[in-house]
Formats: sequence, structure tokens, C-alpha cells
Amino acid sequence: MTTPEKLRRRQLKIGLVLILLAIFTVAQGIYFNVRQADQQKCLRENFVALSHALHVRATLSTRESLANRSVLTAFSRAAAHASSTQTPQEQAKDRKELIDVLVNYQTEVSRIQEIRKNNPVPPYPAGTCEG
Repeated sequence: MTTPEKLRRRQLKIGLVLILLAIFTVAQGIYFNVRQADQQKCLRENFVALSHALHVRATLSTRESLANRSVLTAFSRAAAHASSTQTPQEQAKDRKELIDVLVNYQTEVSRIQEIRKNNPVPPYPAGTCEG
């Protein structure tokens, strides 16, 4: 073997190693790019689910506060009128209003609880996007 042949073979071997390294690097880049896209999609979906649940629950809290206020207002009105001199018709009207408010309150609270059951806060996504 002459020196140019040895050099050519060595260059061929080095060329093959470089080609294999290039193929490995490209394959690795594609693999990690796909994994990153999958993980971003998973995190985005979890964030959207959490955002939706928190929005619904905030709305429900507002509705519940309004229902509580209406009951307290009706009770305070009925208590204020009960201490004053009222006709039996006015007392009956106050009682009916109070009963209506309590029935509406019970209905509203039942609806709120049902909606909360249907919109639970998603679990913390630790580990859910791995794999």
C-alpha cells in the first residue's frame, strides 16, 4: 500500500463517520423538535382547561354572592317590617317575598353546585405532559 491509498482510506473512514454523525444529529433534532411540540401542545391544553375552569368558578362565586345578598336583604327587610306596625296583608306580602327569595336561593345554589361538579379544577399538571 502506498501512502496516497492509506490517506484515501483514512479520508473515506472519516467521511463515513462524519456522515453518520450528521445523520444522527439531524435525527436527534427532529426527535426533540417533535417532543417539544407535543409537550407545548399538552401544556397549552392544560392551561386552557385550567383557565376555563377558573373562569367558570369565578362566575359561579359571583352568582353565589348575589344569591346570598338577596337572602340577607329579604331577611333584613322582613325583620325591619316585623318590628313596625304592619297590616296583615303587608306581613303576608313580606313573608311571600321572603319565601320566594329562599326558594330561588335554593334553586340557584343547586344549579351552582351542579355546574361546579361539571367544571372541576384540573389537577396540577406535574408529570402529565411527560412521556
